[in-house]
Amino acid sequence: MKFAIASLAHETNTYAVDVTGYTERHHFDIKHGNELLRFAGMRTFLGGMIDECNRRGIEIVPIFSAIAPPSGIIKTDVYLEFREAILKGLRDNSDIDALVLEIHGAGVADGFPDMEGDLITAIREVVGPTLPVTAALDLHGNISLAMTTQFTALFGNHLYPHTDSADRGAEAVSAAVDALKATTKPVTELVSLPILLQASTTDEGFPAAEMNKICSTIESRPGVIDCTVFHGFPFTDTADVGVHVVCTTDNDRTL
Repeated sequence: MKFAIASLAHETNTYAVDVTGYTERHHFDIKHGNELLRFAGMRTFLGGMIDECNRRGIEIVPIFSAIAPPSGIIKTDVYLEFREAILKGLRDNSDIDALVLEIHGAGVADGFPDMEGDLITAIREVVGPTLPVTAALDLHGNISLAMTTQFTALFGNHLYPHTDSADRGAEAVSAAVDALKATTKPVTELVSLPILLQASTTDEGFPAAEMNKICSTIESRPGVIDCTVFHGFPFTDTADVGVHVVCTTDNDRTL
């Protein structure tokens, strides 16, 4: 098996432009090709993906990574450059069996209020509708219908602070393997709630920990692949802002 990996991650505060300015290219930590393999062994999304691929003997095609700290809206030309870097990598490696991405879920570029939704739409135009494309993403993602209908499966952090990122990255690889082998056929449902939730720890004794317990109970049911409550990022002024429940099952939309 041959899996491509890539990353484009930014938590965008659309209200922060007056303070931080627009987010430009130099704000991102950018890596190309084999430079991504430096994340191996790290407790990050990409680190978990790389380690799980290595554990399974999957050939890795590292494409591109751009990650920046939270700040204002990403400049249009910067996003388009990064998007094209990922798309070119996919066009140049048309023999891949799957794509596993690190995204944030609350990315906004100027003219692209649902940056991750636009990214997966562009990716599907290159790789087609059936190639497994999974993603690991931040608990504070503002999840859109464009994302849940076009990604094969999404795996968000369960914990805040985010100490489980490598686990979610590994989970995204595992789901891609299962989809590729037709062991599972993931289908995802999204419920968006009209709630703006401030940063809320999932440590034991706090309300968000109780949400995780409910998700864990749901995940224990036969046929359920994943259930995550995304807290959302309230400082992103877009149509998809809010709390989101995302549940993925094995070909059982009613479940």
